[in-house]
Amino acid sequence: MTDPWRPLLTDAKRLVVKLGTNVLSRESGELSLGRIHALIEEVVDLVRAGRRVIIVTSGAISLGMERLDFDERPQLLADKQACAAVGQIRLMSVYQEAFDRYGIPAAQILLTEDDFSSRDRYLSLRNALHRLLGLGVVPIVNENDTVSTSELESFEGRVPVFGDNDTLSAI
Repeated sequence: MTDPWRPLLTDAKRLVVKLGTNVLSRESGELSLGRIHALIEEVVDLVRAGRRVIIVTSGAISLGMERLDFDERPQLLADKQACAAVGQIRLMSVYQEAFDRYGIPAAQILLTEDDFSSRDRYLSLRNALHRLLGLGVVPIVNENDTVSTSELESFEGRVPVFGDNDTLSAI
């Protein structure tokens, strides 16, 4: 049976690749550098073939937990924010080093809900993404969990806008 999506993927000029925490990590919670580098090689091949690729990544909190020696996911919001801040810089350094090996520039874009609810901010984001892609840059997008805490907090009846970066990927 043929895949009905194959022609669309073959002809796509712009691709969004979502890399979740489970993809980036081993079962132990440690970063899987081999897996990440293999995925980056795939993205590099796409970029070199003329595709424009945006990566939506998770993993900052997990990396921060590892660095700050948390054995389990923190319950306090401030601890989650701290883990996100520490982990984000670690995550980006892994991406930057990997893309540098191939001479492809990468950019970090941290987003909040406000970036989509404000027309001016949305247009600014869109313009920046278009320009980065036009320059051959791979934008690496993540929710800014250090300042945008809706996903980290638990409110009855409230559904986070981005969730586990799935909605962010779709947007």
